[in-house]
Amino acid sequence: MDVLSSYTIKDLYPPRTIHFIDENDKVTDVIRMLSNHNIYSAPILSKRNKIIGLLSFSDLVEFAIKSHDDLESWGHEHFESFLEHNERMAVTKIKQLNHIVDVDDPIYIGTQCNMRDVIKKLSEEDIKRILVIDENKNVINIITQSSVIEFIWSHKSKFSDIWDKPISEFNIRTREKQVVSINEKENLINAFKLLRKAHVSAICVVNDDNQLVGTISVKDLRTVTPGLTIMQRLYIPVKHFLKKIRIETKAPKRSITCSENEEFGNIIEKLHESSVHRVWIVDRHMKPIGAISLQDILKIIYNASK
Repeated sequence: MDVLSSYTIKDLYPPRTIHFIDENDKVTDVIRMLSNHNIYSAPILSKRNKIIGLLSFSDLVEFAIKSHDDLESWGHEHFESFLEHNERMAVTKIKQLNHIVDVDDPIYIGTQCNMRDVIKKLSEEDIKRILVIDENKNVINIITQSSVIEFIWSHKSKFSDIWDKPISEFNIRTREKQVVSINEKENLINAFKLLRKAHVSAICVVNDDNQLVGTISVKDLRTVTPGLTIMQRLYIPVKHFLKKIRIETKAPKRSITCSENEEFGNIIEKLHESSVHRVWIVDRHMKPIGAISLQDILKIIYNASK
């Protein structure tokens, strides 16, 4: 599968505008910036204009939950807790998060590298994004797992030998992956706590019959930005929250699903059309039994190209 080696980073990812986070930016401003630009993460710049890390929505969820836990332990009244949480989110600077959350170290790659190099890093090292640097070591682009899926989709004719194969043939052990789920009647704050505890970027929402009815991901923190009315959403049932974000955003009305025997190409198409980061595997009763992540897809592509 020479297509991976025949395309260089320079060919596919030309220089573009990169949105940086200043270490003195406040958490609320960063959430707003990421949301406005519809991006999951951004590099952090120090006062000397040096990149010191990558901040993602996962980090922000970690901070939000820890702040919430602190307030609960103080035994504040319910209304006061809302105010304290809002104030803490509004005044905390990004440079202070190093003492609260583990911010990712940046991974770099040069423009002379090819897609094989990119996919190897993104599939084997559990890295979700790579910074592209030019000959002067300036960051000129960011390659994400999602952008590689778009590369695969636009070059699908090059992957015809695996396109029609069922996903079960690739031995990614989807059934053995623990499906982390929460009942739709639980409050949203418990969903974010579960994301943090399970160290995952998304969990499935199920009804009383354990049927899949939605998804909560770390990016949903975008709709829980400070402001008393919005912060109160942390205490509404997940079911009601999902209804609100489907009205207020362009989120899919249903979680993206597949069967155990779904063809590889169909899954790529679903990822391309929905821009989600995973596809839930469900049985004939719509009960979640596994998941296929972007990293799983990249592993399949890389192994097939060896």
